[in-house]
Amino acid sequence: VQEIKKEYVTISKNTVMVSKEKVEEQPQIQLKKNDLVFSKDGSLGFAAVISEELNDTYKMCTSSTLARIRLLKEINPYYLNLVLNSDVIKAQISYYLSGIAQPHINQEYIKQLEIPILDEFIQEQIGEKMRMYEKASKQSLELITEAKKDVEDLIKATFDESKLIKQQ
Repeated sequence: VQEIKKEYVTISKNTVMVSKEKVEEQPQIQLKKNDLVFSKDGSLGFAAVISEELNDTYKMCTSSTLARIRLLKEINPYYLNLVLNSDVIKAQISYYLSGIAQPHINQEYIKQLEIPILDEFIQEQIGEKMRMYEKASKQSLELITEAKKDVEDLIKATFDESKLIKQQ
């Protein structure tokens, strides 16, 4: 994983392949379901959850610009994702920043961020809404891509009108 966009992990066609042996030698870089990745270089303070779908589809590890957060306590990862992407955390991060041209936050400082811990029931409610948000965001991007393709096909006069019949 090298990039986080809109609070979720993006896998590009230019994904760097790392040898299985290298990943197995370094368990600290392996990513699993419900782990969080947190940007610690450049565009700081963006977090994303490794979803079940991503975990089932890809074998992933972190790059040097991301910190892996593996939860040991019963904290909902989607709740924590929302908190880590909040202005409150970004304000805390600014206190620990180093570097001018390439901002950086040390992993030890990430551990010191103050996270509000809510009741488990409330965390679950927030987490479920965040999962729904992530799913709807990804679905909307897919629909936009499909609509762009349809407009291009209409302009080229190659649009498949049978698509209209299938949708009705």
